[in-house]
Amino acid sequence: MGNKLTNTGALPSACCARRRALSGSLDGRVVLWDLDSGKSIRVFEDHLEDDATALAITPDGRHVLSGHRGGALRLWNLETGQTILSLDGRSDSVLSVAILPGGRRALSASSDHTLRLWKLDIGKPIRPRKADTKEVNAVAVSKNHQNTLDISDAD
Repeated sequence: MGNKLTNTGALPSACCARRRALSGSLDGRVVLWDLDSGKSIRVFEDHLEDDATALAITPDGRHVLSGHRGGALRLWNLETGQTILSLDGRSDSVLSVAILPGGRRALSASSDHTLRLWKLDIGKPIRPRKADTKEVNAVAVSKNHQNTLDISDAD
């Protein structure tokens, strides 16, 4: 039998890489888990008092990007738990994030009807795009940089 990971809040976001998992919850916590032991390694304390609604780990496994209900994004160091960069530029909830294969750029999808491409080294959006439909619910990036997928609710 495997170990059980236990978190107290509802989990709108989670991601895994290199025998570790991250969970973001509606109680505002971001937790790093060891998948072998099932125990939490770290609770990220230096975060917004806002629900963690989206998570993505960089390809090198050293950082995590979190999106929040209030519209902010944060880049964290996984080993230290410290915030490296705070990204702002949204007025509504971040619903999904994805990091491009090189680890220097990221995409975010939001309920404000936008998809944004971010340069993580400077913390600025470089290419916002308004969706043709309602909120953008999810985003994914292919490993070869050639394709992106965004999913919207067309009603």
